[in-house]
Amino acid sequence: MPNKAVGMPNGAPKMPNGGAPGVLPGTEAGAAGVQQGVPLGEFALLDVDRRRRTGVPEVVFGEGKTSEQIFALLAELRARDPEAPALATRCPAGVLDGAATRFPGDAVHADQVAGTAECVVVVAGMDGALPSVVAGLVSALVIGVPTSVGYGVAAGGLAAAASMLSSCSPGLVVVNIDNGFGAAAHAAKIIRAVHR
Repeated sequence: MPNKAVGMPNGAPKMPNGGAPGVLPGTEAGAAGVQQGVPLGEFALLDVDRRRRTGVPEVVFGEGKTSEQIFALLAELRARDPEAPALATRCPAGVLDGAATRFPGDAVHADQVAGTAECVVVVAGMDGALPSVVAGLVSALVIGVPTSVGYGVAAGGLAAAASMLSSCSPGLVVVNIDNGFGAAAHAAKIIRAVHR
């Protein structure tokens, strides 16, 4: 698969509001207290105000971007909000090693699994049964993440998602296919609300 966004010149992703640089969706009319987006080249529009509004910082979606583009975005995020983590998901190979060199002194992690006493994130492909099993065994909230792993009628994760959505296990919520970051953000918001 080519490392380009489909249908865009030079592989650049479309701006989220249809192309107007520096304007985020919903802020066109100058919504009170909302900062405008920060464009970086033709490849990104950073929402530098997201952490203040939602409690979750902007996250760089690495798929389709070069290592240098990802590093530029991470550097801009750190410059705009030094107290927040600079996060990137779905990065091409080599970004983790390059990040440790590019950002000396910063902690660089590759986190794959998350679980706490309040929330458990369970990732499953194929028939997607594991989150239902775990939800039946623990008292914590379980967040199911269907993955696109599978073959035959797995249909790129649709079978796992359907299985999780039709589960009768209480306390199970489900995010979209391959959305591990969304599950982690949801868990973090729940944990933050519980400990206020």
